[in-house]
Amino acid sequence: MEDNKKCIKLLKEQLAMAHEVLEGTIEGTGEDHAHFQKIGTALPVGAAYGHAVFSEDGFASMLGKTQPLFMSEYKDKTGFSEPMPGPSDDWSKQHADWSKKVKVDLAKARTYAKAVYAATDKYLDTLTDDNLTDEIDFSSWGMGKKPLSWALSMVVIGHINNLAGEISAIKGVQGLKGYPF
Repeated sequence: MEDNKKCIKLLKEQLAMAHEVLEGTIEGTGEDHAHFQKIGTALPVGAAYGHAVFSEDGFASMLGKTQPLFMSEYKDKTGFSEPMPGPSDDWSKQHADWSKKVKVDLAKARTYAKAVYAATDKYLDTLTDDNLTDEIDFSSWGMGKKPLSWALSMVVIGHINNLAGEISAIKGVQGLKGYPF
């Protein structure tokens, strides 16, 4: 392995594990369980899964300067009745509304997710460790500029892990097994 890709290799391993946990957590989810929203304000399982996948698709495509798959090859084929709303001033309300009405076909959604994972991996293959210090502007999110390493580890990998936890909890409330381990 090239010396200038050791950190990239680590990020790819962490991302692969996050994907494995997310997919293992969504495993065994039926349609009724995917849309369950009878308690509290937690996201339904299907919406949380969609949030994870659409977010990765959008963020990785932004970093790689490509069009998100949900707007190109997977337009109308994501397995979700509609894409997650994009950034806006009233995103929280739009997202809450979307999470209550979005319907998911998990088989199709998981196919879309695998394509997103492959696209992110392909983007990571274009990087060297030197790129990890590149600054990404998160000022619109109130976080200023952060290095690419932080963006990948926190905004992509950490976000997937957080959403897998949410999915696990909501499945548990429904009497289902959450995490795959």
